[in-house]
Amino acid sequence: MRISVLVVAIAAFAMLAACEKEKCTSDVAERKLAELMTKVRDIGGKFPGKLLDLAPKLADIQAKAAAETDDMQAVCTAIDQIMAELNG
Repeated sequence: MRISVLVVAIAAFAMLAACEKEKCTSDVAERKLAELMTKVRDIGGKFPGKLLDLAPKLADIQAKAAAETDDMQAVCTAIDQIMAELNG
């Protein structure tokens, strides 16, 4: 669980650091990330094993945030996909 929370924190830092003037604004990305982090914490408390499944997806968000400099839409889309899966 500690590792997954750390991955989320790293993803948050990378995403916020990369946000500038994208279609997916920093405000939108920040809101989506906050929602995702809340959901991950809730799931981690109830189903710790699920965090292991989420770790690669959260790492993917981190990689996309680090790679995208002009367009954060890929990051927002990845967050939306994870949220849909978790709410599904």
